[in-house]
Amino acid sequence: MADFSNLKSLDVSDETLAEYTFDMIPGDPSIWLAPATDANKCYLDERLRLALEKAEKAPRAPRGKRMKLTPEQMAKDMEDDRESARVLLARCCAKKWGTPPKDASGDEPEFSEQNCYDFLKAMPDYMFDPFNNWAQNIYNFVERPELDEAGADALGNA
Repeated sequence: MADFSNLKSLDVSDETLAEYTFDMIPGDPSIWLAPATDANKCYLDERLRLALEKAEKAPRAPRGKRMKLTPEQMAKDMEDDRESARVLLARCCAKKWGTPPKDASGDEPEFSEQNCYDFLKAMPDYMFDPFNNWAQNIYNFVERPELDEAGADALGNA
């Protein structure tokens, strides 16, 4: 019988961390985080809890009728989803600062769920969205020892 225990090193869990750097923000602040995937039990549980809350609050069409979606409702739903992502990332994924961001007074705040959320909330959506997408990509958390620093940079995985 073949032994594929060598694949164990490819496991990703809530203990697996990777660093994301915000290179468009002065000082290049960074956050170490666990994946925003089902491999992270806290993330999965909290995502499901928030989805159930949202479903319970959602308006329902009368029986036999369809709900009509409007562009305004769709835009609100998109913003609600982005807000949920900020909460989930700060609560279940972000573990520590790599390079702490500076606040408006130039201080480096201590890492906490609230400070992380405030940082994510303050940044423009065009910066938050790529961060959120990166955190949801499991491949950013898989160790690839065959890639040295130059190889990772060449592939855009630095």
